[in-house]
Amino acid sequence: MAGQPGSGWSWNWRTHTISIDGGRLESNTADFTRGLVLHESAHAAITRLSEIAPQSILKVWRLFSLLNLLEDCRIETWMQNRFPGCVAWVREYND
Repeated sequence: MAGQPGSGWSWNWRTHTISIDGGRLESNTADFTRGLVLHESAHAAITRLSEIAPQSILKVWRLFSLLNLLEDCRIETWMQNRFPGCVAWVREYND
């Protein structure tokens, strides 16, 4: 789902929806967009934070942010091993 410019990129576990920054769809390269779509899709496919962590922990922004950061590192490693062609995409959005 394309959101308003500046809305960010995210996977919503409750609604099972990937939201993307609609403004960046037009301003960033195709590889940047491909990388972030793959990243958020990987969250949808393999992230299980909502199933393994109590909701009370996930509602604490600092703890959720830390868990999400660790999960981002894990899925980016998984993505690059599973889809070697995405390495340049991941590098572009991380740079």
